Amino acid sequence: MATRKKKVAVKRASASKRPKRGSKAKRVILAEFVVSIVQSFVTVSSRWLPYPGHNSWTDQAMRQGFSWRRGNVSFRVNEDAGDVPFEVAMADTLQVSPGAFRAIVVPFEAAKGGIEICDMYYASVHPIELPEGHYALLFEMEYRNPSPEIESSEDKPVRCRVTFVPSEDVSAAILKKDSELRPPKSLALDGQRASPDRRLTELLEGRSADDQGAAARRNAALAPLDELLDALDLEPLGEWALLHITYELTQRGAEIIAPIAARLVARPTRPATYGLTEALIGLLSREPDAAGSAIVRALIGGGEAALRAGASSRSAGTYVIQLAGCAQIIERPLPEARPLALAFLERAQGEAEPDHFAVGEAAFLVK
Repeated sequence: MATRKKKVAVKRASASKRPKRGSKAKRVILAEFVVSIVQSFVTVSSRWLPYPGHNSWTDQAMRQGFSWRRGNVSFRVNEDAGDVPFEVAMADTLQVSPGAFRAIVVPFEAAKGGIEICDMYYASVHPIELPEGHYALLFEMEYRNPSPEIESSEDKPVRCRVTFVPSEDVSAAILKKDSELRPPKSLALDGQRASPDRRLTELLEGRSADDQGAAARRNAALAPLDELLDALDLEPLGEWALLHITYELTQRGAEIIAPIAARLVARPTRPATYGLTEALIGLLSREPDAAGSAIVRALIGGGEAALRAGASSRSAGTYVIQLAGCAQIIERPLPEARPLALAFLERAQGEAEPDHFAVGEAAFLVK
C-alpha cells in the first residue's frame, strides 16, 4: 500500500482541527549550549558535507534572515547578541513558540554523522547526533527575561531554538518576523559557500586538535596553495587537520610539486616536512605516470638538503621512507635515489640511536 509523504506546515487551525484537550506534541531536547555570536550569524550544517562551511550573504539573504543551500543554512541573529543560549530538539509536529519574535522554517537534509552548529570563526562548534533524513528545520528567536526597563530590542538578551521535524515536503517560510527582516515575496534558496575572510593559519592557530580538524575541513578547499603549505608548519597541528590539508593538496594536482620541492630544500627539517611529503605521496598514488619523476626528484632534493644541513637520521629519515614508498607505488627500483640512501646510511652508522626503520628503508633503496 502506497504511503503519502508527510507534509509539514504551520497552520492557524480552526477550533474543530485543534488537538484534543490534554494532547501534547512530542518534543525531545537533543542538546543545550551557548554560542558566542560573531558578525550576527550562526550556521547549522550537516556533517561530512562535500563542501562544508558558512554561506555567503546576498542582500536578499540578509533581508529574509537566512542563507540556504542543501544541507547547510546560516541564520541571522541580533547584532552584538553576545553569548546566546541554544536549544536543539526533535519534534513530531511543527509548533512555533508563543514567545518567539522571529520564526523561520526551511527544508534540511541531514547526512550520516549528524549535524553541527557553529559561530562565524568556529570558536563554538557543537556536534549533535541527528538521524539521517529530511527535515523541516524551525529556527526561532525569543527574548529571555524581557525587562520593560529595556526599550530597545537590540539591547535585550535573546535565546534561540532549533527544532527538527521529520518531513520530505517542506517549503521555506517566515512564520514570524521582527523589524530587522524585510523578506522578498519569493524566498531565495540559492546560497553559495562563503570564502573565508581569514587566513587558514589564523583559523587553526591556538585551537584544540578537534577544532583545528573542523576548521580545516571547512576551509581547506577554499584556501590558496600558499596558505595550505603555511598551515602545515603550525605547531601543534592536530592529526585531522593534517589529513584534511594534505588531502586538499593532493586534489590540486601537479601544481603542488614545485612549491613543495622549494620549501623542502629551503628548510628540509621544518615542522611541515611530514605533511608536505605525505601530500606528494598522495599525489603519486593518484597520478603515478604523470607526476612520478618530479615527485622523486623533490624528495631526493629535500633529503640531500637535510643531510647537508647536518640532520640526524631521525630528522632526515622521512625522505628515505617516502622514497621507498615511491618505489613501491610505481613498482620499479629508484637508482636515482641510491646516492642519497648511501649517504643516509653513512650518517646513521655514526649515531648511537639511529632511526632503525629509516635505515631499513634506505637499505631497500640501495639494493
